[in-house]
Amino acid sequence: MLVCGVYHPPKYNYKELDLMSYIIELADNALDSYQDTVIVCGGDVNKMDLNQLQQLSGCHALVNFPTRGKSCLDNVLTNCKDLFGNCYPLDMQIKTDHSGVILPAGLSLNLFTPRF
Repeated sequence: MLVCGVYHPPKYNYKELDLMSYIIELADNALDSYQDTVIVCGGDVNKMDLNQLQQLSGCHALVNFPTRGKSCLDNVLTNCKDLFGNCYPLDMQIKTDHSGVILPAGLSLNLFTPRF
């Protein structure tokens, strides 16, 4: 399993497509080495075009609720959405105006047996 975090700030000085390409390259390299790799990539993506990232990567965005005010700024993407349950928010105990995101394992993840 490849688990990675990403932060795409509200103000940035790079091409958004460059960050997407980096995420995709990272995932592709893992899949080239281990074809059954489960990829989970989450973090504060702010206004990143997740539709474009999903189209380019084949991954699925799993958060469908607001994580800051009325906006969904934090998300989790995976290439194996059937292995997980529905994400849900978590009230944070630290000073932040974002909700946390919980990604629970689904029943099929408990049965998942990697082949190495």
